[in-house]
Amino acid sequence: MVMDWGGIGLLVVIAVVVVFAVLIWRFWRRNLDKKRLVKQASPIPPPQPEPAFPTSFDLPSQISLASDVGADYSRLYDLLAANRYQQADEETKRVMLWVARADLRGYLLNSDLKTFPCRDLRTIDQLWVQYSGGRFGLSVQKRIYDRVGGNYHKLGDLVGWRSHKKWLKHSDLSFSIRTPMGHLPLEGGVWSGWLGGGAEIYSSLMQRLRDCKI
Repeated sequence: MVMDWGGIGLLVVIAVVVVFAVLIWRFWRRNLDKKRLVKQASPIPPPQPEPAFPTSFDLPSQISLASDVGADYSRLYDLLAANRYQQADEETKRVMLWVARADLRGYLLNSDLKTFPCRDLRTIDQLWVQYSGGRFGLSVQKRIYDRVGGNYHKLGDLVGWRSHKKWLKHSDLSFSIRTPMGHLPLEGGVWSGWLGGGAEIYSSLMQRLRDCKI
């Protein structure tokens, strides 16, 4: 039998190619398995919670509930911490009238605001600012008021107390965090019973804030 060296050579080449292909496949498979093991062994970090406004259990140290006349701001604090802005506005009215000893009258006078304790105004303002993310508060309103040159009507337009050049009733106003900057507090119409008539008394409030450096 004559040996076909050409055929044998071809078989040898094919065998070498097959062996080489098997080695490459095994090498690739081994690296793939290693990568899978590393991925499985790596701990998956837990999802990070979204930042939230402080609750009644983590009152920032820079805010106190201090009062010069013994006013209790704990309810206002709890309402604002729970984002219950309408009830917080009503509580702001109640406590401001109490501080000014104007409970029976039901509204504030210029004389009340000229002597309103600075510490109490600062407590009220800081609570509103902190628990609205800086959107609401007496100091926020004062910045807007000063920016429009003390024009109460322009202030009303910017903070959402007026619409189409008309003052809104207190019952028609919104108490949502989505309202314009400075929309709250309104103090339940404490200035004169309705927003449009409160220009003079509101001016006295803004002056008192300046005096108190708020």
